[in-house]
Amino acid sequence: MDQKAGSSFAFQIASISLANVKMPVTLAAKSIQRRGSIEHQIDEMLTYPKHYVEHDIVCMDGGFYGRGMHDCLEEHSLKFISRLRARTPAIIEDLKEAAIHYNMDYNAAGYDVRLGDVIPESEAESWLITLPSKKRFERAETGTEDKGNWEVYYTNLDPEEFGGLEIGRRYRQRWTIETAYRLMKHDFTAKSAS
Repeated sequence: MDQKAGSSFAFQIASISLANVKMPVTLAAKSIQRRGSIEHQIDEMLTYPKHYVEHDIVCMDGGFYGRGMHDCLEEHSLKFISRLRARTPAIIEDLKEAAIHYNMDYNAAGYDVRLGDVIPESEAESWLITLPSKKRFERAETGTEDKGNWEVYYTNLDPEEFGGLEIGRRYRQRWTIETAYRLMKHDFTAKSAS
């Protein structure tokens, strides 16, 4: 439910879903109240699937990620990928420009969200990764220059080990779940005739 004028609460839906399988499935879903401790609520959600499956990588929308979430995922010894949207660090523009200049598939830099700063790659436990979006590739094939349409991720998966393109592919697999939620929220909700 989106926050409306005059309402005092805003909710997001958090789900534990298997996305890296042929038939994606949601194991649990919960409305998350933004006023409360999101980290505590997500911690409960992360404990649930341990009884059923061994999960290894958590893919999160940027709205769920922050310093507290970093600690929560670390406590569960989980790898994560989070998409960054608003308030991207200044280094992102440098990473994009270098990727364009050197014709790279992706570019990465060591980054610690808790410090809010770039760190040397040799000390990095988490990274910022930029890669061109699918839309950017499609436009390039038609000869249209596109300075925008980049995907930006924050992850503790080593891009040297996993590859930036694989990290992007894994994150995008969660969109099958997001599409299902959009259908439920918009197509199956009660409509008012007044």
